[in-house]
Amino acid sequence: MFKKCCFIFIFVVQYQLSFSEKMETNMEVINIHEHWQFKKASQKNWMEAEVPGCIHTDLIKNKIIKGPFYRTVEKEIQWIGEEDWEYQTTFDVPDKILKKENVEIIFKGIDTYADIYLNGNLLISTYNMFREWRVNVKDILKAKGNALHIYFHNVFKVDLPKWENAPFRLSAFPNNDQSDIQIAMYARKAQFHYGWDWGPRLITCGIWRPVQLIAWNDFIIRDIFIRQDSVSKECAQLTAVVEAEAAEEVSAQLWFYQGEVEIDEQSVQLITGMNKFEIPIEVENPRLWWTNGLGEQYLYKFSVELQNGKHHKAQSVKTGLRDLKIIREKDDQGTSFYVQLNGIPVFMKGANYIPQDNFQNRVTPERYEYLIRSAAESNMNMLRVWGGGIYENDIFYELCDRYGILIWQDMMFACAMYPGDENFLENVEQEVSQNVKRLRNHPCIALYCGNNENEISWYQWNWKQQYPSEIQEKYESDLHRLFYQIIPDAIQKVDPKRYYHPTSPNTGYNSIPISEGDVHYWGVWHGHEPFSSYRDNIGRFMSEYGFQSYPDISSIEKFTLPEDRYVKSPVLLAHQKCYADKRRNKEYAERIIQNYMKLYYGFIPEDFEDYVYLTQILQVLGITMAIESHRANKLSCMGTMYWQLNDCWPVISWSSIDYYGRWKPLHYRIKDRYKNIIVTGKVESNNLVLNVISDGLDGKKVGLMVNISDFRGQKLCSFSKEMEINPDKPVTMNLENLIMEDLVKIKNRVFILINLIDEDKNVIEQKILFIDDLKNLKLEIPNIDIKVKREGKNFFIKLNSDIFVRDLVLYSNADGHFSDNCINLLPSEKKTIVFYPSKRINNDDLEVKIKSLNGLYSLYK
Repeated sequence: MFKKCCFIFIFVVQYQLSFSEKMETNMEVINIHEHWQFKKASQKNWMEAEVPGCIHTDLIKNKIIKGPFYRTVEKEIQWIGEEDWEYQTTFDVPDKILKKENVEIIFKGIDTYADIYLNGNLLISTYNMFREWRVNVKDILKAKGNALHIYFHNVFKVDLPKWENAPFRLSAFPNNDQSDIQIAMYARKAQFHYGWDWGPRLITCGIWRPVQLIAWNDFIIRDIFIRQDSVSKECAQLTAVVEAEAAEEVSAQLWFYQGEVEIDEQSVQLITGMNKFEIPIEVENPRLWWTNGLGEQYLYKFSVELQNGKHHKAQSVKTGLRDLKIIREKDDQGTSFYVQLNGIPVFMKGANYIPQDNFQNRVTPERYEYLIRSAAESNMNMLRVWGGGIYENDIFYELCDRYGILIWQDMMFACAMYPGDENFLENVEQEVSQNVKRLRNHPCIALYCGNNENEISWYQWNWKQQYPSEIQEKYESDLHRLFYQIIPDAIQKVDPKRYYHPTSPNTGYNSIPISEGDVHYWGVWHGHEPFSSYRDNIGRFMSEYGFQSYPDISSIEKFTLPEDRYVKSPVLLAHQKCYADKRRNKEYAERIIQNYMKLYYGFIPEDFEDYVYLTQILQVLGITMAIESHRANKLSCMGTMYWQLNDCWPVISWSSIDYYGRWKPLHYRIKDRYKNIIVTGKVESNNLVLNVISDGLDGKKVGLMVNISDFRGQKLCSFSKEMEINPDKPVTMNLENLIMEDLVKIKNRVFILINLIDEDKNVIEQKILFIDDLKNLKLEIPNIDIKVKREGKNFFIKLNSDIFVRDLVLYSNADGHFSDNCINLLPSEKKTIVFYPSKRINNDDLEVKIKSLNGLYSLYK
């Protein structure tokens, strides 16, 4: 129920459009997306272009270049980013638009340096791909043949002089801006365009977001912001902040609605320029918005209408009502870092998200839906939008609202030093203000973060030591001003309630211990530390860690020829971007993978498909240990986000879902390890130590059953216990006498099966441990019976084995994913797995292959 409250009128002078559903009447909007052409600035021949789009996809469409993701084409087309390009179109304007008092052209996204002309008049020169640009063109437009022309300047022409004339050289991580002269930090452009340790160097330009004409009379509603002042299950105190611009002073009537119910009506006096209205609202017994796995994601709709008799405007927004706080409090360990949602501390389970494609125009609504649904299906409740990419499109945040995925939103700065001049800072201020204003109604936005690794790189990666003391002092002043003044002040003005985190990580440098905040832990991988180090390096919030694997074989086949498919082939090395440091050793990452293979399995497979499989289950082994260690330390550690969820091109990387959308084995294991209730454990000095963790809202009675069996299914020892688990604290158990001396003698032939059983006798969690090291296990070749049966459009795969099977992975020749994968198959267990194809296929067209650690051990040990 809503209560009508008092009405406040405030005058302001600045605006930007926010996320909203447009319902205006008496306002005309047309897209300028047709009849576009492009050409190289030094040439005369014009070719067809697509808008929104980018130069690379237009060149591909016109068969000027091959797709840059294929083989080593990336290297062949670096010239594109070094050229200037021109785009043009002509368009007619309907009479109903020309008759409007105000006509604006809006460029939602221009990448990056461009001069924009309309009918020969210079409208604007752009210099930030993250900003929206708006110009009143009422006096320039004509009815027929309006000529819109955009000249794109290449980034080298614009930014090399900045580099050459800079008072000192700015540093960037050499894996990222993959050039001897690093200029990425001078451009307000997606930093990953210049290359990253998982992405290609493809420096784009183009009209990457829509171009529109908007025409209106008298006044226009610019924005609605639903500020959530206080929210509880009993009552939500809100303030609707409405911004409207008037061409001249006018009287109007304002109505405000929740859904279809009118909750406020006021007579208002609009003055020339921008007007702001604040409408307090009270919602009794609100339906709260919850994260994935804890409750519903209910969205309220709020609408405003303005009418002055002859003109009527309307606009609406959707938002979820929730009380969300980031709790940063001193305690006996350091300083906490956790999400409190609707009064409940919630453990964050998620991943780091990067752009889904180097060419944003190829990311369709279907791709957005698939990836966010895949995150939700794997029981995630948070994604981090990483700072070297883009402020994502509205659909991304809308889907996260719907699926209950919170967003850690980086500002777009990563792994580099940035300029501190006034022009740069003013540009950033506008960028942040526009984007935060666009995002602030989304309930999924949990926090804003100033940058990715900009402080740890300066203080901990030996960058600081490269400069004399006076430059150190100057840069630290610039860094502080940008991330501790300019950005947070810009956020505070438009979204005052959300938490701002100046940098990630905020520990690990300047003697700041990991008990003080969020952690990027790369001791495993770059530091060559064993996976067990994950247990010893646990901060309050683990915001980055990871381990690489190859994509699926069927994905590799899409960007290679058969002769390319061997380890360290030139083509595969071209799709491996982790080069370590300025030496850019292309075999660096492969050596890391192989060293870990030898450490945990004792061999390196010779067959390429076996090698690909082993990289994938090696990744599963490491990341599983990390996640379980973080969750076992719940309360102290309250978040785990591995690097990374997805890829922007086909590549050997840290992702759990490859570029083509195929779930790697890791993503299936993530789905299992991110369940609300799990068991973690380890064997120490023949003692079994178990942790039972619950992330639900309520306590639960379960039965714990522990069985030790040999690989042929002979039960050797068992233990059972009734217990109650609660979300406020993990249960830790030390079973000291379970592993007897007789078991130790055959420890390489036995496994420990731990089951949690609910009151309905259902197994709700299963965990398998070993007494011996993985590489010592005597895994035998199993007899696996596989039956595939189609039901509807899906396929049911029934599996049965005579002996224990470790890390059984199913592969299909069709696009889609399995209900489960990367499983351990118990002796005589009957297991059914469903394959969900992306599109309907015939019965005989599905091929299912399997690989297991048993099979590899029989070949290589």
